[in-house]
Amino acid sequence: MNARIRYEVSMPRPATHVFHVDMTVESPPDPLELVLPAWTPGSYKIRDYARHVQDFKAPGQWRKTDKNTWRIDHGGRAEVTVSYRVYANELTVRTSHLTEDHALFNGTNLFFYVKGQLDRPIELRVEAPPGWQVTTALPLRDGVFMAPDYDTLADSPVECGTQKLLTFEVAGRPHQVALVGDGNYDPARLTEDLQAICSAAVDVFRELPCDRYIFICELPAVGRGGLEHKNSTVVMFGRFDFRPSDRYESFLALCAHEYFHLWNGKRLHPPGLGPFDYEKEVHTHSLWVVEGWTSYYNDLLLLRAGRLDGNGFLKLVAKTWNGLRATPGRSCQSLTEASFDTWIKYYQRTAHSVNSTVSYYEKGALVALLLDLEIRWRTQGQRSLDDVLRALWREYGRTETAWPEGAVEALAEEMAGDDMRPFFRDYVEGTAELPMADSLARFGIKTVVDHPAEPVAPWIGLHTRHEGGRTVVTEVLWEGPAWRAGINAGDELVAFDGHRLTDSNLKSRLADKRQSDRIELIVFRDDLLKRFSIELSEPPWRDQRFEADTESNSAAAGLYAGWLGQPHPAMALQQA
Repeated sequence: MNARIRYEVSMPRPATHVFHVDMTVESPPDPLELVLPAWTPGSYKIRDYARHVQDFKAPGQWRKTDKNTWRIDHGGRAEVTVSYRVYANELTVRTSHLTEDHALFNGTNLFFYVKGQLDRPIELRVEAPPGWQVTTALPLRDGVFMAPDYDTLADSPVECGTQKLLTFEVAGRPHQVALVGDGNYDPARLTEDLQAICSAAVDVFRELPCDRYIFICELPAVGRGGLEHKNSTVVMFGRFDFRPSDRYESFLALCAHEYFHLWNGKRLHPPGLGPFDYEKEVHTHSLWVVEGWTSYYNDLLLLRAGRLDGNGFLKLVAKTWNGLRATPGRSCQSLTEASFDTWIKYYQRTAHSVNSTVSYYEKGALVALLLDLEIRWRTQGQRSLDDVLRALWREYGRTETAWPEGAVEALAEEMAGDDMRPFFRDYVEGTAELPMADSLARFGIKTVVDHPAEPVAPWIGLHTRHEGGRTVVTEVLWEGPAWRAGINAGDELVAFDGHRLTDSNLKSRLADKRQSDRIELIVFRDDLLKRFSIELSEPPWRDQRFEADTESNSAAAGLYAGWLGQPHPAMALQQA
């Protein structure tokens, strides 16, 4: 058995936001190099967590050799104990947070590892304040949490406090929900809904690869996010956002997304996403599968669990579709490029990002939907994207072996029984417009633009935010009227045709104009007053929605029923 590493975490003064950590390394190499990760798996940006470390102490001589590595010359000791403190006052799913009310810590933020020895077994002791309980997916033995290696420790967030615990079972395995903070949730309904959604996810892969699972739900005043782990997740959701129903559905979708990662992303993954290199960027062209397919299934699971009907599901699809169509960057960046460049683009957005990038979540979900429909259509409903995932799981996921280059495309072709290379060339590696209307039409779903004959408000092509009483431009859309006129992100809008302009009346002022009208915008730029003449235009897109076509034939209605799991309305009308 490998020599162990023991960690002890305490928080004697939680209000200071400072964790105290002791780390003991048995049979340490000499010199001993300790490394703190620079990023957290699932959040693809270098975060430099070492910047929060202070008061480092170690026996013998020690020095830092780079931004996140400490080298200790200890003179051949049988074991070495180092102590240090970590400042933690950022509440996100990827960071650590300590206050007088609770503690949340991610292993990548708090725990050094021995360079080159990630496989050492781990013991973790947590000394929480009186009255606090500790929630984590790590198994507990005699008051000590155990992990077989550093990857498991880093992948097991810990919540300490007075969290409310809900429990249920799926596939005979215990599941726990830790609700951190008050909120307008209904505990009984939440338990029932999550149980149904988790069961629907298990049905996709037909097995559950963990002994238990934990949802750690942080409920701040505002915020939303989630981060996947192998046996748990941390999600963040506004404490009073569980109503109305559409907000509650978004919480369920968030939980479904992170739970689906239990398979897709954590165990089933491309090269680089396990085992991890915690010191540098790990590039992959496949986040459109890891995140995009998962985003498709997070809504599909709500449908299959009976928490959405077909109309509700199609409404969410349309929302994603309209969001993509309003992103000029969809014509500039492919899904594979978006996946590869996530380290420098997705998590580091600028005012120009809307024009130069595309979301592998958003577009990836739509491509997953189209691929699902394509396989169903080519096999007359006999196979689907579920079959691709199950095949990937059997081949690679069960053994946590990274899938090789081209494996996803090859299995999709196998399930479709046809050449799928043009599909991947155009929509994954290329930037061709997605054929949503044509693909959905095969399934008896029509694309609708409300009131197509009526004129719409002219388009100016910019986004704004209200900032300290000012209306500030946040984005200027590529080749739109504002772009052509020279408006910049950061400009403060002051007047519209000589009248004071506010964030609340910009939309109404535009509604009074016609397409091709010319207006004058007055702005402050770097405290200089500037005037711009802008020729308005017709919007390059109009929002669309999808609904069942009551004139669909039986073949399309059958495909619809197989996909959405409910009868097509056209069949009900024919039977009536």
